[in-house]
Amino acid sequence: MPERNPVTWSAIMAAYGMHGNFGEVFGLFEQMADEGILPDGMTFTTVLTACSHGGLTDTERKYFEMMEGRFGVMPRLEHYTCMVDMFGQAGCVDEAKALIEGMEVEPDEALWGALLRACKIHGKAEVAERVYGRRLSAASLYPDKWSRLHITQEKCLSKSDDNNLLFLLHNQV
Repeated sequence: MPERNPVTWSAIMAAYGMHGNFGEVFGLFEQMADEGILPDGMTFTTVLTACSHGGLTDTERKYFEMMEGRFGVMPRLEHYTCMVDMFGQAGCVDEAKALIEGMEVEPDEALWGALLRACKIHGKAEVAERVYGRRLSAASLYPDKWSRLHITQEKCLSKSDDNNLLFLLHNQV
C-alpha cells in the first residue's frame, strides 16, 4: 500500500474484526502505533467494536483507557456506546450505567437502547427504572420512540408485577 494512514489501517482492522480475527486487529493496531501513525477516533471505534463482538471485556477496557491516556483521543458517543454494549453483554449493567452517568457527551437513542437491552437480558428492572427516569432529556431528541415507551410503561404500572418494567422492555426494545 503506497500510503498508510488511520483510515487504511482501520479498514484492514475492521475486516479482520468482522471475521473474528481479533488477534490480527490488536497486532495491526500496535504495528500502526509502532510505525508512528497515531490512531484516531475511527480507529478506536473499530478496535472497540472488535472487542465487543469478541466478548473481550478486559481488552476493550484497556483500549478505551488508552484512547485518552496514551494517544490523547477524547472518547465520543460511539466509543461510549461500544463500551455500554460490551458491559451489557458481560452482565455489568451497573458499570454501564456508571459510565453513562460520567460521560461528557449527551446519550442518544442507540446508547440508551444498548443499556435497556442489557437491563432486559439480565433482569435489572431497577436500573431500567432509573434509565426511564432520564428519558425526559432524550424525549426532545426522539419524541416518537420515548412517547411509545411512556404509553407502554403507563400500562405496565397498572399491573402488580414487580418486574413490570421488564415487561415494558420486552415489548419495546
